[in-house]
Amino acid sequence: MSGLFEHSHEEGDDDESRQKWGEEAQQTERSVRVSDPETRSSGLNKFTTYVVSGKTATGSDFSSRKRYSDFEWIQKALNNCFPGTFVPPLPKKQTMGRFEDAFIERRRQRLEEFLHRVFNRPYLASSQVFCAWLTRNESGMEELKRTFDKRPFTNCLSEFRQSLQPYIRSELLGSAKERLQQFRCFLGTHQAVLQKLYKALARLSANNVAATAVIGEIHEKMNELHEGETKFLTEAYELKQAPRANLGEPFFRLHQGLKDSPCSHVDLLVSVAARELDDIGCMQEAVRQYDRLIANVCNLKAQAESQGKELDSVRSSERGNMFAALVQRKGKEEQIDSIEKNIGKLKEDALTGDEWAALARAVLVTKEMPEFVIEKVRTYQDVMLEFSHRQQALHLQAGDVWRQFLRDFHEASQNTNAPIPPPLPPGVVGTERFRPSTDALGGTMDDFLTAQQRASMSAAAAASGGGVPGAPGYPLGSEEEPEDLSSIWTEEAGQGRGFSSSGGDRGGGGGSAGGGSRRGSRSGSRGGGGGNPLNRGPSQEGGGGHEMAFPLH
Repeated sequence: MSGLFEHSHEEGDDDESRQKWGEEAQQTERSVRVSDPETRSSGLNKFTTYVVSGKTATGSDFSSRKRYSDFEWIQKALNNCFPGTFVPPLPKKQTMGRFEDAFIERRRQRLEEFLHRVFNRPYLASSQVFCAWLTRNESGMEELKRTFDKRPFTNCLSEFRQSLQPYIRSELLGSAKERLQQFRCFLGTHQAVLQKLYKALARLSANNVAATAVIGEIHEKMNELHEGETKFLTEAYELKQAPRANLGEPFFRLHQGLKDSPCSHVDLLVSVAARELDDIGCMQEAVRQYDRLIANVCNLKAQAESQGKELDSVRSSERGNMFAALVQRKGKEEQIDSIEKNIGKLKEDALTGDEWAALARAVLVTKEMPEFVIEKVRTYQDVMLEFSHRQQALHLQAGDVWRQFLRDFHEASQNTNAPIPPPLPPGVVGTERFRPSTDALGGTMDDFLTAQQRASMSAAAAASGGGVPGAPGYPLGSEEEPEDLSSIWTEEAGQGRGFSSSGGDRGGGGGSAGGGSRRGSRSGSRGGGGGNPLNRGPSQEGGGGHEMAFPLH
């Protein structure tokens, strides 16, 4: 088996091609096609046939129509002829919608993939049963099935030995049974975990598709909200008040970036997990087929033993009545001869079965088991790397969207004439800014502060000798600006609470203690981040903050 992986899928691939992630690459120049699906009716029975065409392993051309049931038969025949070897999976059956165009096309693709994978394994592609199946037309399929279903054990062993002897290595045969039991346990545990992973990935994929649709809806509603507010402010206030920032554009760009893959490329992982689950089922069938061979051999030995007892019984019956023995001698001789032949055939088949089972176990342990695991690891690694690159690109694209939005927003903030609210006094949490304006009620900030907050503000005002906006005697909404606001920030607080998008020339971040603004930039060499938002110029003493201001007045 090969771990090669096709990397021919691009960002713009459709859903059908995306299902091919994890598909085994074609490793032979021989081509095989499944084409021209045709749905027929025969009485109450309705079925679809496909043209299977190409060249056999010996170079002979073939072209014949096959039903899905014909594919099922050849898969089972290959399992019977090559116990312990991996035979590729077929597409799953479906009860509803079997004759819809989309389903027929998916089945056609997967049937063609099945044949490609058979051709990747020369011992399967060159087998007598497979070559006969490729060249047999519809009318000859029943005869082919009858012939190979009665194929002698010796013929099967001869072909198995000739086809797979080059793949058998003897270095592991001493511990073959132990390794086989380990492989059984691994397959069972691995399948259970992978099944849960597949379901989780499928849910994530579906949720991402739903989220992408919601993002598209959000950008539309954001635009409507912004347009309505802009219209109102233009008509009522001649746009002296800036409207809220419009997030419609970044959400639109995010939605556009997800259009090629609404599930955020999780379908790559879903595809590779689904294919691996199918292959695990086929690998388990290979092990079961080996077990059936062992059981058949045991059954042959049991039959031979039973026939031996019957032979002894027939022979012993000759010692009875002499007259009866003379009359029945001829019949008994024929019976004994028949039993002896049956015993000889059973013992021969049992010996052939023992040899076949030993070779099958060797192939399974030294070839199929390690190659199966190695192929799955390589395929997963390929898909995982592709998924990781796509996730990186997706998140970098999202980062660019929001960086551009912030850049545009800051530039617009520098050019707007909209009033900006004053900085918050010490002790007032940031959420205070977004409370309903007290100015509309004719009150002052003193009416809305706690006793601790009023005491803190009074102490700060006394220490600086100046007034504090919103403190007693300083009504909200007043256009008067105190001479110096820097006095209201204390080194002990260590946190500036300016909401400006750039620093002011009066400080505003954490002072000499080096504390950064919680909502502004980090501390600078002389005072930290976000300065007085009343000053729109670049910061002279502290780094510019990054908090967005949403004027409320």
